[in-house]
Amino acid sequence: MLRDLYEKQATVVGDLKQSLDVTSKGFARDMMEMKEFVKAQRTYNELLVRYNPLHDMTPEERIKATARRVGLDKPIEYSEEDATAGNKKE
Repeated sequence: MLRDLYEKQATVVGDLKQSLDVTSKGFARDMMEMKEFVKAQRTYNELLVRYNPLHDMTPEERIKATARRVGLDKPIEYSEEDATAGNKKE
């Protein structure tokens, strides 16, 4: 009875050691993949900023910059507040 228990325990311990080896190899592989992913993401962000200067602008700034690029100024937008202020001045 004790011999059977010892043999079962030895089998469980051996299986556990083997699974830990496989797990540590998998973990190391996952960490290498994570390192490569972070490096690629950083490179992507650097290239995005370098070749797409409108990337971090608000939509309003983007429209203004695009109009300037083709030699135009952005038109002044109509506002009801300006229209009512103009009526009061008259």
